[in-house]
Amino acid sequence: MPSVKALALLAFALLIASGPVGAWSLKGHGKITLAVHQSLKHQSPAIAAEFLRYANTLHALYSSENPQQAKECRANASLCFFGQWPDLIRQETLKSLLPDPSSASLEPLLKGSSSTWHYHNRYYSVENNSFVTGCDESGELLRALTLLLQGFKNEASFRNRAVLLSFIVHLAEDAHQPLHTLSAVTKNCEHDRGGNTLCVKKSRGDCELNLHALWDHGAGLFYQQHDFVSDSIADGSLNTSAWINESSTFAAQVYANKKAFTSKEYQQSVQAISKERVERAVVNLQVLLLNLIVVP
Repeated sequence: MPSVKALALLAFALLIASGPVGAWSLKGHGKITLAVHQSLKHQSPAIAAEFLRYANTLHALYSSENPQQAKECRANASLCFFGQWPDLIRQETLKSLLPDPSSASLEPLLKGSSSTWHYHNRYYSVENNSFVTGCDESGELLRALTLLLQGFKNEASFRNRAVLLSFIVHLAEDAHQPLHTLSAVTKNCEHDRGGNTLCVKKSRGDCELNLHALWDHGAGLFYQQHDFVSDSIADGSLNTSAWINESSTFAAQVYANKKAFTSKEYQQSVQAISKERVERAVVNLQVLLLNLIVVP
């Protein structure tokens, strides 16, 4: 078991390597998407093959943006990239990525960046250990995911469907990271942006690691030997709203005593919850893709 200090430094190093804070780390998104594909093979080899065809199509279009890959991704570059890509093009408009989309349901998403699609904040009062209903929830994760699913079903172009499916997979993975579904809030509705403004580790007065980044990396989970593959979808769900609500139920564990954020116990809790969340994402994504992808 790595030391707490080593885990914190590792998470910070990963944060710097992956650029601006996003959702699960790039390594995390890559490993989750690999697990989804491997798990799909147990359920439907044909749909798994079609999923890979979508990934290969996107990779051929945008491989110049491919990040440095972990060893698990080197032999599966297109699959890892498929899960990572939306974090790399957050400032792009969907309109610029979709030549002549045929689905009218995508119209509300075509203009503006996708940066707000990656989270849906429920506001949580640490002091009262309860969710606050008087503050407007922020983020467009649920709305964007709903429209993208509709758009994918109605889109005629395979190339465009590959773009849409990459977003769908990525955002579905985001919905299972607790700090993409909640923020700590004060009585004045000021919040910590999903832990982004809550510093866990400082150096020379600057924040080296915030709470959001710690959870994005699962406190080092994605550097451990887990493949997250599932051969059962018995309890998988298509209810995207329920995914978000379920992730937000970990609020009390996420916002434990601030003094505990660097403790061994807290790091272990982050890893355990992150592992459960990733495994749930793999199962739910299998159910979603089995119902979404049509094999010609």
